[in-house]
Amino acid sequence: MNRALHVLHASSSGHSAAELETPEALERNFAGVLIKFGFTDKECFKPLMATVAFVNAVVCARVDPEAAARLDAMLRDSVPDETVEEVRKALHPDIHKAPDFPTPMQRVFVSLVKSRPEEWPLFRLALRLGLTCLEHAPQLGVATLDVPRGMHEENEFLAGRLGDWAPRGFRRPNQPVFLEFLEWRYARKPVECAILSAEAEAVIEQWPKETDALYMPIWAWAGWLKGAAFVRHRSMLAPALFDEMRPETFAGLRDAAQRAFPEPETVDADRTHGS
Repeated sequence: MNRALHVLHASSSGHSAAELETPEALERNFAGVLIKFGFTDKECFKPLMATVAFVNAVVCARVDPEAAARLDAMLRDSVPDETVEEVRKALHPDIHKAPDFPTPMQRVFVSLVKSRPEEWPLFRLALRLGLTCLEHAPQLGVATLDVPRGMHEENEFLAGRLGDWAPRGFRRPNQPVFLEFLEWRYARKPVECAILSAEAEAVIEQWPKETDALYMPIWAWAGWLKGAAFVRHRSMLAPALFDEMRPETFAGLRDAAQRAFPEPETVDADRTHGS
């Protein structure tokens, strides 16, 4: 199988519904994705991750309620129902109406971090709050479902990790985070997705492991070189690539390229000869 197509195939292969990821591995993988996207402030990392986990859990409960229920049952041993209910009742009834929602949820998690032991399972509590939110706090749950729709695509991607991992027993795909993002971002454009995934994988293999997934200078440099190589060596794929683009997208890219690389001015041979 072509390596680029293999990348696409690998991301869609799942695990048995009975194979749930362990809570420890789920938390580690979730944190790893956030870190790769540049969230590295140690002081606020735990409440930030809890907030993202809460949004993820609400989304997951909507898109795959059966998997969400199984995950919630597994987490019950470490975060009992009484603890979840205590935190839920302490939330302001109109917390979801705040103009900067879900930031108020992060403030709630900040206060929990300050008032609880360091080893207290905040991440798992956030998951259980979110997984049961649509049932026990429906207004909060519905408001949370609206959050990803107003986000930039990178944050929208982060908000949907749990739902995308659910068919795999909440296991992360065995691939770099940026490839996971590309496959999500270009899911409806299989030709472009396969090309970008293969080229991005080649770039990732050469960079330091601690590099942020969205470190723009690397992608600007690599995109330029890889695009030029594509035109020289794989131009036969260009028609299929362009067919996936909306006409206005193609026109915009064409116009941008023409502005960046204008055609050389035609030289008047007679004037040159006579000068």
